[in-house]
Amino acid sequence: MKGYCLKKQSYFEIKRRYRDFYALRMCFIERYPGLYVPPVPKKKVSNESRVVLQERQFVLNIFWKDVTCCPYLMESEEFRVFISKTNNLEVALSGLSRLQTEGDDILNRITPYFNYTGYFPGKTIE
Repeated sequence: MKGYCLKKQSYFEIKRRYRDFYALRMCFIERYPGLYVPPVPKKKVSNESRVVLQERQFVLNIFWKDVTCCPYLMESEEFRVFISKTNNLEVALSGLSRLQTEGDDILNRITPYFNYTGYFPGKTIE
């Protein structure tokens, strides 16, 4: 995965495996209940041919682009952990502070991204 860091004004590259994308998605689902989280492709274990790997890479790129279109995901603590150079992503994600499922913890995290009309502030949705 390649990207550009605006803060550091530099490009970066991070290598991630399928299980890392899956772990990120599961973390998003757990920490953002009821909100849209893009799907990841199912892993075909029986066939690791070049064609299957290219298809998986293509669909994981779609997942990545979909995540970056959701500001509540892209600007999240989970996303920052994913793009960091940590070796064991699952451990790093599980080490994030627990969210309170009751009360306003989750609501407070997502409220800045929505206004009363349901649009993303400052974003154009086509």
